[in-house]
Amino acid sequence: MALALVDCESFYASCERIFRPDLRHVPIVVLSNNDGCVIARSTEAKRMGIGMGVPWFKVKKSFLSQGGKVFSSNFTFYGDMSARVMNILEGFVPEVEIYSIDEAFLGLDSLEEHYNLYEFGCHIRRLVKQWTGVPVRIGIAPTKTLTKIALNEAKRINVPTKVHQISTTKEIREALRNTPIRDVWGVGRRLGEHLNQAKINNALQLADVDPRYIKRKFSVVLERTVRELRGQRCLNIENNTSAKKQIVVSRSFGNRVADLKTLRPIVSNFAVRAAEKLRNEKQKCSQVSVFVRTSPFSDHKPQHTGYKSIELLTPTNDTINLVWINNWDFEWQGDYYFEQFLKIPAGSMIYAKGNYDNTVSPSNPNPVTVQSGLNTEDEMFIFIFQFLPYQLGDENIFIDSIFNSTNIDQTNIYNSNQRKIIQMLDILGRDMPQ
Repeated sequence: MALALVDCESFYASCERIFRPDLRHVPIVVLSNNDGCVIARSTEAKRMGIGMGVPWFKVKKSFLSQGGKVFSSNFTFYGDMSARVMNILEGFVPEVEIYSIDEAFLGLDSLEEHYNLYEFGCHIRRLVKQWTGVPVRIGIAPTKTLTKIALNEAKRINVPTKVHQISTTKEIREALRNTPIRDVWGVGRRLGEHLNQAKINNALQLADVDPRYIKRKFSVVLERTVRELRGQRCLNIENNTSAKKQIVVSRSFGNRVADLKTLRPIVSNFAVRAAEKLRNEKQKCSQVSVFVRTSPFSDHKPQHTGYKSIELLTPTNDTINLVWINNWDFEWQGDYYFEQFLKIPAGSMIYAKGNYDNTVSPSNPNPVTVQSGLNTEDEMFIFIFQFLPYQLGDENIFIDSIFNSTNIDQTNIYNSNQRKIIQMLDILGRDMPQ
């Protein structure tokens, strides 16, 4: 009884290296759509401490200064390379479960009597590398959960062949002993904390617990994990992947989006991608939801989240029907700010003027007169001015770069004795608390 887990090493980064062999040992990161966040890292980039999902602007300067190379994501290319790898795997074994774009489970039960599974795994790895250029790691074990453990062991002990098999009781228990509980497949951070509180700190300790107790104390899912760790197969190869219940197209923007005119075509493009995925899945949708949020990294500015969901009268996967949805616009809440500090001559008077028509919104059919004031709940807008004592060169500072740069200390600008905000006024000219 044996299964294998084939995992493409640093898949996106490996794909980029296929046409750039000169970058074989160079740190590589791949960015999300619009170059917002790091979504893939080569082994060398991981050693540099580049985290998964970290905003690119936070690590850009340090990473590039150390000779790293960066690539914008090319999901069409990655999907094509994934399909090639999976096609090769399907030619070796009768049972293949494509688990993700870079992982697949192989059923080896029918081959166990006729082949040395370790050598068979090495053969698969060599041919995948030769035919596609993508390096893979392979873990072989009696159950799916144990194949994950085997793969982690291959990384931990740095197996030269990148293929590791655990089959005997001694091999399995040794691998479980070296696996922290947080690295067990299906154990998340919060569950890991609960298990740590129960004095279960590694996979071996979890495997030694009575499965019936785990089911009663935690869940049937964790009970299944315990049985898998003990070598009892609970999860079989799934050849027919169940249809998705939802399709999400979500992106971080590379540049700041501050108005609906810019946002509309971006969201429309997302709808086009979602429709393509629907048709590829041979499905239709009956509901469309749109959500937006401000950047969590601009915590010096007001934060806003918008969400709207629309039920469709007839399920569809037609791009036109999904793009041309009436009245999807949010109650847009923008904020306006100066791009740079402005030097104001002594004795100057500052005026602010704005017009607000609360009859425009269809969600407010019965407008009423609004009141100003910090404690009002009426719909309104407000002007806030912040004043700082001038220092030479202030007019050359870009405000956004202050808060986005890891090299500039905010406290040196706003909280030192020389740079303290000396006055804040609201629209009525009244002092505001600092």
